[in-house]
Amino acid sequence: MAEIVPRQADLTRFSFLQWGGMWHDLQMSVSSFQFPSPSRRRGARLSSERPVRSRFPAFAGMTSILVLAAMLALPAKSFAADEPPSSKVEIAPPTKKLSPAETRANELDRLFGKLHGEAAAQRYSTIEQRIWSTWMRSDSIAHELLLGQASRAMTAEEFDSALQILDELIDIEPAFAEAYNKRATLYFKMRRLDQAEADIQKALELEPRHFGALAGRAMIHMEKGEPEKALEAYREALDMHPHMPVVQQAVKQLEKDRPDL
Repeated sequence: MAEIVPRQADLTRFSFLQWGGMWHDLQMSVSSFQFPSPSRRRGARLSSERPVRSRFPAFAGMTSILVLAAMLALPAKSFAADEPPSSKVEIAPPTKKLSPAETRANELDRLFGKLHGEAAAQRYSTIEQRIWSTWMRSDSIAHELLLGQASRAMTAEEFDSALQILDELIDIEPAFAEAYNKRATLYFKMRRLDQAEADIQKALELEPRHFGALAGRAMIHMEKGEPEKALEAYREALDMHPHMPVVQQAVKQLEKDRPDL
């Protein structure tokens, strides 16, 4: 039920009428007051136990009226209901849910930051393994299983089976950088260097920080008899991963053999 709040004009009118009635009562009490006669005064015994109120009833009524008048003279308290506190609740905007690819990209950013940190020289191996693990992940578990099957076939030197699996995987997920890098490795083992280099290029377009693909490009150039290009690729790989002992050794050897480079 809604609370009825009197208006200020109504309150003023109520106070005035109430005060007017009390003023009338006060006048009636004063006019009706009579002092006791001398005989009553002589015969009256004043006792400390007899309250003043019983001896002077008119003054008792006047006292009550004056108290009420003093209370009415105080500022009237507003009858308006206090405004309820705001019920608005600040709701944070919903955070955008990242796709699996975005999650992997953020993870790689974090890992590469650690790889270039001051403490990376002592624990680079663990960081490197986690980077490789992230590269081998896909939006589909089935695609990850296909990549694993291809790797096992390559280890068993079943190159035809591995190539068939990788071709199928790249057809259904053409943005899978590690699939291109894996097929480039397979082509290199099969001595199909041009195709290997083409897949390396595609892998680097998808993942420019892929130090494994950069090192693979350097090996292809070495096989082609292009040491200058090989040295450039090795240096690029070290820019991405400065803690690869094999690559560091390869750079030192090339710089020693070819001081003109």
